[in-house]
Amino acid sequence: MPAPAGAGAGAGAGAGAGAGAGAGAGAGAGAGAGAGAGAGAGASAGAGAGAGAGAGAGAGAGATRAFLRGSLPHHEVHDVYTCATSFNRNNAWVTAGAGGVIKVWDASSLACVRTLAAHASAAVLHCVFSPDGSSLATALDDHTVTIWKVSNWEVERVLRGHGDKVWCCDWSGDGTRLVTGSMDNAVKVWYVPDGSVVCTLEGHTASVSGVCFSPLDGTLVASASRDRAVKLWNVDMVHHADEPQDALRTLEEETHTNSIWGCSFSPDGALLVYASGPIVHAWRSASGDPLSVRNVRDWHLIAKLQHSDKDVYSCSFSPNGMWVCTTTKHVARVWCTLDWSQVAKLPCSDPGDPGTRVCQARFTSNSAALVSVGQPHRTAMVWDLQQCSHPPPLVAMLCELLAAPPAVLPRRLVDLCMAPGPSPKTPATKLSVAMDLCDWLSCYELHQRNAGAGAGAGAGAGAGAGAGAGAGAGAVAPSPTHVDTWHDLVEWSSQWRAARRDAWSATASSQSLQRQVGTLRHKVRVQNEIQRTMRDELRQMRASLEDLNTQLTHQKRLVLKKTPNRGVNFVLALLGVLVAMAAYGFMVYVDLS
Repeated sequence: MPAPAGAGAGAGAGAGAGAGAGAGAGAGAGAGAGAGAGAGAGASAGAGAGAGAGAGAGAGAGATRAFLRGSLPHHEVHDVYTCATSFNRNNAWVTAGAGGVIKVWDASSLACVRTLAAHASAAVLHCVFSPDGSSLATALDDHTVTIWKVSNWEVERVLRGHGDKVWCCDWSGDGTRLVTGSMDNAVKVWYVPDGSVVCTLEGHTASVSGVCFSPLDGTLVASASRDRAVKLWNVDMVHHADEPQDALRTLEEETHTNSIWGCSFSPDGALLVYASGPIVHAWRSASGDPLSVRNVRDWHLIAKLQHSDKDVYSCSFSPNGMWVCTTTKHVARVWCTLDWSQVAKLPCSDPGDPGTRVCQARFTSNSAALVSVGQPHRTAMVWDLQQCSHPPPLVAMLCELLAAPPAVLPRRLVDLCMAPGPSPKTPATKLSVAMDLCDWLSCYELHQRNAGAGAGAGAGAGAGAGAGAGAGAGAVAPSPTHVDTWHDLVEWSSQWRAARRDAWSATASSQSLQRQVGTLRHKVRVQNEIQRTMRDELRQMRASLEDLNTQLTHQKRLVLKKTPNRGVNFVLALLGVLVAMAAYGFMVYVDLS
């Protein structure tokens, strides 16, 4: 589906040609609706170029903005292993660790509002809030899982059944089931209201270090193990707790050379990430639909996030799904899920201390802050991530591309821009290609509305009259819909930029023609105004003469009506004189004779 790179230029040129023909025959100028469409296309292209320049400058000069807001002193003696943040309960943060001590913190003041010590000496290895924030699950090294009621912070239920330490746990989307992973190599699904075991999933050959429920598909469970495998399970297929269950699929990449420490689904269920050694793997279905038991065979690896440390200990999504946080020996990192670029690096411990590690980090409900815990810190750190509130230019462009219909812009093109890669696939190159795709998309949408053509017509009157018309379709740039590889996409980008430059050149010519058209139109208006004034004056003079003639005729009639006929009187007077003279002569003659 080609889009017209020079739609605006072609339309404007057509309008100019029409105006010129009209003015050449006399004095006339005009433009049709096509000229307006052309000008709009030109303006759109200009806006795209401006946005690109601004984006490039921002990418070059911008820096990650993150700072430590404060620390949560968990305990003076015991290490902190885990933390949890509630997305639906106001100001509910929890930290826990060795010694079984659980502390509840106020998110605004960073003050400890409650200390729970119901686990005696058992260490809390993992904790997580239910989706509605009404319950908290804590996994312990005494082989049990405790369910806390958040309203009064009392123990609601204790789940027993594992044969060794419980490393991890996660809630289902409806908050009725809990999946747990243990050092006994087993995965268990519990029905929380009565504490019963729904099923036991066996298949891992080493300790299970991470489990997660798909948030949209309540039947899909992922489990990660130190046997270097991630298994996907359909817990809805199990009808009895003791019924054996086989995994739907096992994700075993050749790069899984280390134990897998954790796994996490994105809030929309479209992505799965897990950490294996220094690499975090990201998977998605080929169609882009949410991950489910129906498309589990279509999942494919879309990104590998390389870390400089030996192991990544945890990975988790932000509530808005745009960020992933990973923790290693000394730092926590925040990654953007659209282009998989690192947007923040948080130094959580002293690099010179070989005995430290960042165990876990969790985003707050607004995705703009992060709580990290580790050992032997004995404190939790709270980080403000201002960068997460202001997405970088590439992220903004990728969001625009993702919103386009797949029939217009295939999703694979966005994937090519999103997936990380070595040079020459640098962030600057990806930003340039994404900008060109956005420009193409804008021109394509404009082309659909205006059909890429413009027309203009002009007509004038005076010594002569004429009319003209013109149309332009604009230069057609190649469509990116046929592109399959990053190399081809970069080549298409260069072709698009060349077509855009040609379009701008044609647009400049059309603007010059339009300025000439404007001048001719002004001259025509002035001449027409002069002629109109002269016609009005002649019309007034004619009317005045007609009025004067009427008045004279009327006066003549009045004079003739009141005064006798002078011609008759003169003739009569003359005849009288002649008669008198004749009489006098006759009398003289008579006297002489």
